[in-house]
Amino acid sequence: MAEELGPYNKGTNYKRVEERLKLKINLTSKFTTMVTGHGNIRSYLYRFKILETPICSCGTEDQTIDHLLYECERLNKERDKLISKVI
Repeated sequence: MAEELGPYNKGTNYKRVEERLKLKINLTSKFTTMVTGHGNIRSYLYRFKILETPICSCGTEDQTIDHLLYECERLNKERDKLISKVI
């Protein structure tokens, strides 16, 4: 993941903190789920025996927040869009 973002060079690859603080964040249930890990995530629902398996729909491993953000093949396009907006 770090290779994708490029080498750290005194903040030149990242938006300044002041710029990020000005961003308006739309607080939705999906955003809250991603921040807290509590919500419609298979590993979370499996913990409470709501689902029979925590495996992601991509079939490679448990569906966790980290898996969705960094590894899930089904979200590659969305992940690329997010990275391009953050950098």
